[in-house]
Amino acid sequence: AIDAGLAAELLRSAPFVVFAKRAPSTLPEYNEDTDFTYFYFSDAMQRESGIFPSFLAPDRNAKSDFPPEDYPGYFRDDVAVCMDYPFPKIKVITEPWGTPATTTILETRKTSATIADQLYMLGWFAP
Repeated sequence: AIDAGLAAELLRSAPFVVFAKRAPSTLPEYNEDTDFTYFYFSDAMQRESGIFPSFLAPDRNAKSDFPPEDYPGYFRDDVAVCMDYPFPKIKVITEPWGTPATTTILETRKTSATIADQLYMLGWFAP
């Protein structure tokens, strides 16, 4: 078995972006101002996007970080993943991605898990 500290270090230094968002207990209802806040981003986020993981503070979510025409889709997708893709089920998404550091096509894989009574939307992505 891997201890929690070692697991966290392995995820932090993974060669791809690992991320997690806290999901509300009220699903399918949610609040775009307060729900699906960022919980974790690995160090690869800075390398792949030019955005430091520390910038993605726990009070930020898709509404704070995406244009008004885009962010509602992220919330709908997070709800669907949390309700329809409990681990070990995986949702695979292939889409264009543009940041200050890169423009590319991403493959994103998402699932959900409840840990200590908190539901999380978990994922990873790489070009």
